[in-house]
Amino acid sequence: KAGGGGGGKRGAMTFEEKQSLSLDIGKLDMGCHGKIREIIRKRTKGLSEDDDEIDIDILDNTTLRELQAFVASSMKKAAAGAAKRPGASSSGGG
Repeated sequence: KAGGGGGGKRGAMTFEEKQSLSLDIGKLDMGCHGKIREIIRKRTKGLSEDDDEIDIDILDNTTLRELQAFVASSMKKAAAGAAKRPGASSSGGG
């Protein structure tokens, strides 16, 4: 086990990391999905333009780590945007 301090790009992505990545991708807004497809297509030859669902297990570690970095960055931006926006929480109403 290596310490999880943020740039763990060396080791192969674990099952748990893949599962977490897949869930996090599902949480992103649709605007991010185009970039995700672009990252995957750039690194995965023979992928059809029509492939909306991709088996995460066929992706190589470099692609997975790039996706992981993009997703983490996107989620941070989304969280920062939501924190700045008044009324973004579900409390209150009127």
